[in-house]
Amino acid sequence: MASGQTLYLWIDVKTDGPTTFPYAVKALQPLRDAGYLTTVTANGTIIPGPVTVIGASSPIHPSPDQASFIPPLTATTGTGNTPLNQVQGVLPRDYFWDAPLPLLGSTFSNITASVSPIASTDFVPQFGNIQGGVFNSSQMALLNTQISVANGKGIGVRYWDTPGVSFFSFFQGVYWSGIGVVIKTRIMRMNKPADIVTSSPSA
Repeated sequence: MASGQTLYLWIDVKTDGPTTFPYAVKALQPLRDAGYLTTVTANGTIIPGPVTVIGASSPIHPSPDQASFIPPLTATTGTGNTPLNQVQGVLPRDYFWDAPLPLLGSTFSNITASVSPIASTDFVPQFGNIQGGVFNSSQMALLNTQISVANGKGIGVRYWDTPGVSFFSFFQGVYWSGIGVVIKTRIMRMNKPADIVTSSPSA
């Protein structure tokens, strides 16, 4: 890994978030002791590290601080139960929250990069089918909006379960959006789609 880069490590809590997440944080102690973790100091300054830990979240299955909000199924955003109130407002800390990308400009507009360095969403519920590997005008407009809102906050973008489109076509779509982002792919299994992470302009 080149100097200045970080490895994003997602913690995907499937059991009760408020109960389980503190144990996940405690389990990070070896990385903490080695000085590997990206940290937010008591005054809110972000100190980059080789490893950035992000707790996966899903407002569709709200934690107590999100209980009043249940988004439509088309706004599928996450898969984990990391409670926002165990991340936001906690200082100092060396872990973050995976923000819901489609809601970053509305319900979760108060999320900053010090809380969520990455915002994520499921690709297909957002964009549907990509005919011929090319975004249509509506899909491109949505892509531009989501990336623009996130990058305006200094937050990177992650799409998972991307369909069977070539990554070159996807890269062209993002490049021509004018946002100027970098795409990284991570193949989970040989027969599974990849996650796509676009970096924020400051990355």
